[in-house]
Amino acid sequence: MSAGPDAIIDAGPVLTFLARKDTTRILYAGLGSAGLLAPEQVEREVIRKSRQESRRFGTVEATWKKIVDANRLTVLPDDETAELAAAVQRLCLMPMSERMRQQEDLGEMLVIAHAAVRAEAGTDIAVLIQERAGTAMAQNEARRINGLEAAGRLRVWNTQTILLRAAGSTHLPDRARMKTVYENMRSLDSALPPISETNLLTAAIWERTNAAQQ
Repeated sequence: MSAGPDAIIDAGPVLTFLARKDTTRILYAGLGSAGLLAPEQVEREVIRKSRQESRRFGTVEATWKKIVDANRLTVLPDDETAELAAAVQRLCLMPMSERMRQQEDLGEMLVIAHAAVRAEAGTDIAVLIQERAGTAMAQNEARRINGLEAAGRLRVWNTQTILLRAAGSTHLPDRARMKTVYENMRSLDSALPPISETNLLTAAIWERTNAAQQ
C-alpha cells in the first residue's frame, strides 16, 4: 500500500470501524503511516451514539479515548477562525455562528470545512465520509480546490477506500475475509451498499494484491 495523505474522518466511518477490534486494526492498516483527525463535533457525535446505541456501538467510546490518548487520532478544535468560517460560509451559505447552532449533518460539514482549510494552505488531505449528501458536498469542494494552482490536493475516501488500501494485509489477507468483514460492517451502517455493488471482491484487485506480495 502506498503512503497517502492524512485523513479527516466523519462519525459514520468512526462508528463502523471502531465498533470491533478487527476493523479498528483494518482502519489503521488502510491508513498506513497517514494521520487520522476528526473535528470536535464528530467526537461529540461518536460519544453520544456510543452511549445511545450501546448494543451496537457501546465499545466505541472507550476505543476512541484509547486512540486519542495514544496520539493515534487528533481532535481538531472547531473554534471559529477566519479560514474555517470562510469555508463554512462557502459550503453552507450562512455564517459559521449560525450553522453551528444547527446540529443536522454538522459533523460531516465540519470534516469537509477543516479539510478545505488544510488543502487551501497547500496540504494534501483526505476526507473519510460515507453518507451520500456529505460525499457529494466533499466531491464538489474537491473539484474546486483541486483546480486551484497553489492548493494541496483534497481526496474523498469512503469505507471501501480504506478496505481496498488494507487488502492483502494480515488483517484482510483474501477475498473470503474481505467479504466477512464487509458484511459485519454493513450490518452497522445502512449507508454501505451491498458488496456486489463494490469492487472489493473483483479479481483484478486481488490479482494485483497477490502480485505485490510475491
